[in-house]
Amino acid sequence: VLRRHGILTAPIVARDYDSESFKVPDFLAIYGDTVLSVDVSITHPCSKSTVERASKEACFAARARETSKVAKHRRAANRNGHVFQPWVLEVYGSWGPALETSIRKIAAFTPNPKHFVRDFAATVAVALQRGNRQMITNALSCDHTAEANEPEHCPQSVFVAADWF
Repeated sequence: VLRRHGILTAPIVARDYDSESFKVPDFLAIYGDTVLSVDVSITHPCSKSTVERASKEACFAARARETSKVAKHRRAANRNGHVFQPWVLEVYGSWGPALETSIRKIAAFTPNPKHFVRDFAATVAVALQRGNRQMITNALSCDHTAEANEPEHCPQSVFVAADWF
């Protein structure tokens, strides 16, 4: 979506980005004179670590994940002269504040900012729902009996997804 609207993007090579920890965000987005280091994450407000607060505060799970991503990546981004932004979504579609702020800033550098925001939101919503469908399909296809509840019977990512429900 970013490239469709004239925003340059590039992958990040771990050894070139953070040779100390090899903690690497997902990609770079370049607009104006800003190099944005982006780490994308999807979280579930009903996960064990956030359910209590998320039931009382809108977007709590996304904000909590943003905080952990900032702690993980900001120092390396600053060393590389980049601005770090965590782009966090909740599985139900809510955007974290940093994602919303970033998209509005990036939109100003596109030929048609309103169209960019709509296109980005629609593309992300469809991708999120496809991911949700795949996660549910994978979980349903696993044998969840006690003796079969081993990684060779069910991919690890499904165990994580199953913990969310």
